[in-house]
Amino acid sequence: MLRLYDARTGQVEDLPRARFLRVHVSGGDLRSRILGDVIRRLAERHRRQILLTASDGRDLTALNIPPTDQDAPGDADLNVGRGPGRLVAVAPTSEEPSLTELAERGLDPLSVRLAMLERPYREPLELDSRQVETADRELRRLRESVAGWAEEPSKPVHGDYRAELIEALDSDLDTPKALEALRRLAAAEVPPGSKFETFAYADMVLALDLVRDVGRSRTPPR
Repeated sequence: MLRLYDARTGQVEDLPRARFLRVHVSGGDLRSRILGDVIRRLAERHRRQILLTASDGRDLTALNIPPTDQDAPGDADLNVGRGPGRLVAVAPTSEEPSLTELAERGLDPLSVRLAMLERPYREPLELDSRQVETADRELRRLRESVAGWAEEPSKPVHGDYRAELIEALDSDLDTPKALEALRRLAAAEVPPGSKFETFAYADMVLALDLVRDVGRSRTPPR
């Protein structure tokens, strides 16, 4: 069960148990939009039906955020950023990079998503170009590893790591802990096929395109 910190009560509480959930992102910043998307994806893993709306109508498909309806908070079950009712308050980010400028520099815009998921959403984020570049390099390394694992015999999702991932995400969206679990899995003595399936499973929520390079020609090692 997904549990989130409610800024009104100061408590981490379960989401409403109704099968249909309406989430509204009032904050127009990238961090709030990314958080709203992660909430949607995670709730869908729990077989909840989600209606996600946002006040900001920017095209953020470069961050793997599908278009949402522009709407007022109304009777939303959960507000992200600001608004009435149950509130998930997102801490500010020092600077928002331009996705267009990142692409022009040859950096993957999803490196911004990774850099923002590295920090608990309730803590202020000091984001600079160095952090984005570091995240871009890590994305490339992870995708290369995932593509290599995909060439090995398939194995089931690793049960212990899957449970750890879901527990971290369900516990107030502890995305840094979830990412750390993936890093430990990458270095663990686990069959490559199981690593691949577990990373692919996690990416359904994290949406970092970790399987993007599967099947592509890779430069053989020298």
